[in-house]
Amino acid sequence: MKRINQDYHEKTQSLDEHYGCEENNGFKARLNSFGQDYRVLGPAISAFGEMPSDVEHIAETIATCFDRLFSKNGRMPGGAGRRTSTSFEAINASSATGIPNLVR
Repeated sequence: MKRINQDYHEKTQSLDEHYGCEENNGFKARLNSFGQDYRVLGPAISAFGEMPSDVEHIAETIATCFDRLFSKNGRMPGGAGRRTSTSFEAINASSATGIPNLVR
């Protein structure tokens, strides 16, 4: 996963040099405006189902977004009044049967 981050940063640095971009408004600056600690996440799952911490970080980010979006009425979409304590728990619970169960 470190290689993905490194590749993205090398490519944006190369683009900045090629097009003569300034440090504060070039491709690399734009890339660094996303995410945390200027790190590009590389979600990948091995043939044996092993996942790096990036996958968990992405799931937590999605859950946080769901919580912000649906915190007004305290319900997940299609929840029929049922309250899920957090979206992250809903994502984890649905992972055994597949993500489509998350939005039922």
